[in-house]
Amino acid sequence: MISQASPQVIDQLHISWCGPEAAQVVHDLTQAAFAGQETLEPPSGATRETLEVVRADLGAGRGVLAELGGGRVAAARALFLDDHLHVRRVSVDPGFRRRGLASSVMGWLHHEAADLGYEHVSLGVRKALPSNRLLYEKLGYYEVEDHGFWVELRFDVRPRRSRLEPG
Repeated sequence: MISQASPQVIDQLHISWCGPEAAQVVHDLTQAAFAGQETLEPPSGATRETLEVVRADLGAGRGVLAELGGGRVAAARALFLDDHLHVRRVSVDPGFRRRGLASSVMGWLHHEAADLGYEHVSLGVRKALPSNRLLYEKLGYYEVEDHGFWVELRFDVRPRRSRLEPG
């Protein structure tokens, strides 16, 4: 992984879908991004995930990889549900945090969700991580359900086509 970034990196960011073939990269980024969250109560399951679990997640849905200067700097996972796109495990290389990468990945996912005909994007955020929640609220997410130690947030997108249309 690349260790440093400058504030102007977003112009050179390349974001794309990935599948199970990228499980190792997604796993590595997730482990780096979620390091330290095993101390949360309850502990984050992300830090205990195996490569096989990540590969299965990417097979059940898809992954997202963000690349910069030839290095992978961010990842996320997406599940294509009947009525919305659900995003999990948004992960940014710790050396690239606070550079707008998570916002860029989420913006890309909003665009993709609209292109796929979805009306909503959802994700879960732990209450113990208020800065994460604030990030998503700044992007336009709002709370739809409280699950105790985490909340489900939703973003409304405008579909560009019906999900029933061939594409």
